[in-house]
Amino acid sequence: MCGICGWYGKNAGSAVDSMLPQLEHRGPDSSSSWSEGCVALGHTRLSILDLSSAGNQPFYHPSGQVVGIVNGEIYNYPELRKKLELEGAKFKSNSDSEVVIHAYLHWGLDSFALFNGMFAVALYDRRDRSLILVRDRLGIKPLYYCASEASFSFASEIKAILTSSEKKRWTVDADGLSQLLTYGNMFENKTLFEGVSLLNPGSYLIVDNKNRIRERKYWEISDASCNPIDSFEEGVNRFQQTFEKSVRRHLLSDVPIATYLSAGFDSSMVATQASLILDDPPTSYTGYFCHDGWYDESYGASLVAKKNSSLHVLVPITSEDFKDSFDNLLFALDEPRMGMGAFPQYMVAKKAAEKHRVILSGHGGDELFSGYPIFKLAFGLEQSRSSYLNAARFVSSIKISELPQMAYFITGKLSGGETSWGLPVLNSKNRQKSLLHSKVWDRIKASDPSLPLRYREKENANWSDLIFDVYIKQYLAGLLVVEDKISMANSLETRTPFLDNEMIDLSLNLKNSVKLNNYELKAVVKQSGKNFLPENLYRQPKRGFPTPLRYWLRGPLKSWVNQRLLGPDSRLTNIIQRSSIVALLDHYQSSWLGTIRSLDEIQTHRIWQLLCIESWLRQCETKLGVEILVDR
Repeated sequence: MCGICGWYGKNAGSAVDSMLPQLEHRGPDSSSSWSEGCVALGHTRLSILDLSSAGNQPFYHPSGQVVGIVNGEIYNYPELRKKLELEGAKFKSNSDSEVVIHAYLHWGLDSFALFNGMFAVALYDRRDRSLILVRDRLGIKPLYYCASEASFSFASEIKAILTSSEKKRWTVDADGLSQLLTYGNMFENKTLFEGVSLLNPGSYLIVDNKNRIRERKYWEISDASCNPIDSFEEGVNRFQQTFEKSVRRHLLSDVPIATYLSAGFDSSMVATQASLILDDPPTSYTGYFCHDGWYDESYGASLVAKKNSSLHVLVPITSEDFKDSFDNLLFALDEPRMGMGAFPQYMVAKKAAEKHRVILSGHGGDELFSGYPIFKLAFGLEQSRSSYLNAARFVSSIKISELPQMAYFITGKLSGGETSWGLPVLNSKNRQKSLLHSKVWDRIKASDPSLPLRYREKENANWSDLIFDVYIKQYLAGLLVVEDKISMANSLETRTPFLDNEMIDLSLNLKNSVKLNNYELKAVVKQSGKNFLPENLYRQPKRGFPTPLRYWLRGPLKSWVNQRLLGPDSRLTNIIQRSSIVALLDHYQSSWLGTIRSLDEIQTHRIWQLLCIESWLRQCETKLGVEILVDR
């Protein structure tokens, strides 16, 4: 796991030298660069495989034709290396990253689809002086780029691009801001910085020696082999076999591995499967809050840890931790994105990094194997059309805990608009108009935040397929960017066994009737774990690492929030009207909705988002020396 950066244009070497310090946290073990004429590549290394200096990058092909840098892990590199050695390839290290260089020279652009792993890659082909950027299938590892008439720059994090540029005033991207305010996330290649893009997952980008850019997909969801599985028993058997192989691949390391562990099925499955494979079970880390039962997942996690015999480390998280770490979290993220779960993730990663460099996560289980009520709702409504009996079965299967989300989304589906795409809406367009300064509203009012979610609308796909695409391509992609930034801010590599290539293929071949057997969320995963997970886990509610922020913001952090959003140093009023902030806070503190957790989630998320935007604006200025303009 590493940080990568590069520059194509004048003064390339000095530009990369200015970028590398911003990526030191991603790779504290070594930092190096290479330059030739108008191109330069930089790399910071976190040593995981082949701890010797032979694994330092950039890597150079023996022929001298290709130079490359890699961030991530290629889990099937032993098999690829054997094939390449049979073709005469000579390796100088045991690093998985070196395989990428040889694979590209041997198989060309087709090599990217062969990699099973998480990666962001930059290759300079000296034969035609082209620069090639590549990102893994689902976007586990981020890669940003910025193109101008005079240069092209890229990096693992936006802050490296900003500090390398002579430009000190950056305009907010209108589409990015519209998407963030609406859904709490940016979609596809959007960021909040106009001119800075995120390379799309499953894509490569080529910059030629005339600074022309072309981007192509090397993998799509539709590329998965079409072998539909409609038997629940077969689905469970296939999952068990594929999951065991995936976790085994993700344990490939020359340093000890730990696991995240909540009371959820995904992290519990990963932690327990790893303990069954390794002689010494990996240490498991659980964040917990000293609050009521809903916010305390330590009991369920402790049951799993006891059963798999792992050393269980509990990480206490308080409101003071939030106040002390919030700015560091936002600086690590580069820009506001996604929800409140980023904070406890950051705190647990910080603790785990004290003793580990690699940690396994359950990310992707909910998205690939139908773990959210919206999946059940979409499938249930489709099945209900066929008969009254199916409708009755669906309605009777709905749990009380699922009702609030289902009611919210079915209302949105019927009314149309932003909510009909299966994602929670923080601020509708009408609400944004009332919140924003007129100059900001004028910039974003023409933007359609749901446009990137409509790519299958013309195919007449059913709602279940649309929801699956949205959650894989957009929602999960945002979660993965956040997880990367959070872990790497602490020099910690997060691995995601659920997102192994074979796991993705399996998910795409399982019919919804299998994933949601008897309308049970994540039915295949739950059934697969019955042989080795504690029975009590099956009686725990689905929570998703909840954070008691709603109590903190109205209690111990109330004055801190007011100071952040309305104080003399607040930058938020550059975007949002002060009167709107006052009204929003007054309503939040007094609203009866605050007494009901399920109804309070969105309005608490709105306050979280405002805090994030304010911190982002302020830290761009104070830490990076960059001014963010909201109008042209």
